[in-house]
Amino acid sequence: MTLLALLLLTAGCSSSTSSSEGSRDERVDIRAGSVRAQDNADGDRVDIRTGSDGVSVRTQDGADGDLVDVRTGSDGDQSVTGGGARVQVNQDGVQVEGGSARVRTGPGGVSINAGGTSVNLGEGGIGVNVPGARVDLGQESLGVNVDIPGVDVDLNGVDGASVLVDTDLVAVELPEIDIPGVVVKEGPKKVVYAVSGDVLFDFDSAEIRPSAEQALAQIAESMSERYPDKRIRIEGHTDNKGSDSYNLKLSKRRAEAVRAWLEGEGGWNAEQAQVVGLGETHPVARNQRTDGRDDPAGRQLNRRVEIVVLK
Repeated sequence: MTLLALLLLTAGCSSSTSSSEGSRDERVDIRAGSVRAQDNADGDRVDIRTGSDGVSVRTQDGADGDLVDVRTGSDGDQSVTGGGARVQVNQDGVQVEGGSARVRTGPGGVSINAGGTSVNLGEGGIGVNVPGARVDLGQESLGVNVDIPGVDVDLNGVDGASVLVDTDLVAVELPEIDIPGVVVKEGPKKVVYAVSGDVLFDFDSAEIRPSAEQALAQIAESMSERYPDKRIRIEGHTDNKGSDSYNLKLSKRRAEAVRAWLEGEGGWNAEQAQVVGLGETHPVARNQRTDGRDDPAGRQLNRRVEIVVLK
């Protein structure tokens, strides 16, 4: 009799029992809420447990020690772990992790991260990031944008197509901007006012902090003086804590809050501004160090709102 057959034969018992078959030295222990089957000859083992928090199944191969865990929670969440990989299924979607690769699917779209390269498909369009390069296929109103050091390609559905080969964005100092947490970068086709999310918002909030109004006022005045009547795009960004779908929604709400402030308090005609929430898909720094530890300084740089002036 095989181990599986023995498990099936005895699984219906409700009392604590044990049985063994001498030739195979197989054993099944049945206790309240759990079943354990073990083949002592080769070390194979199966554990099944049920309880108020759900069901778990663990199998172990005695020959190579490989473990596989399958868990189903009372809330319907499921996870499978084995061979250095993990699959999770919950209300936010599906997440697969293995080695340095990660795949997430959910209401906010799909993201793939592996070896320093990320591919994101979501409500903001399609984004591809590789070391030193970025490609964005945005919503219809945003067109297509490609940023590579030395190359800037902007194909916009409204203004037509243009290709410009020049230097990448560089940090600049503007005398009218002196608030810590605001960085200005300029390139041949755009200027980016990047504001730290920690300056603008409290944790997990999309409400502009009163202390942030001076920074936004300086940016609005700078854009009015230097770039009147130019189109702007407001991008919200987060670090990678939290689910993809939540980060996309939070970043969009934060970008919309900045647009509303510029329109209502800053005197800037931001009604036609393009607003997009990009969540964690466009980091400018590492969220984790190379040894896997958290990088708070990198996360702080990634939590930001960028006001992009299209020249």
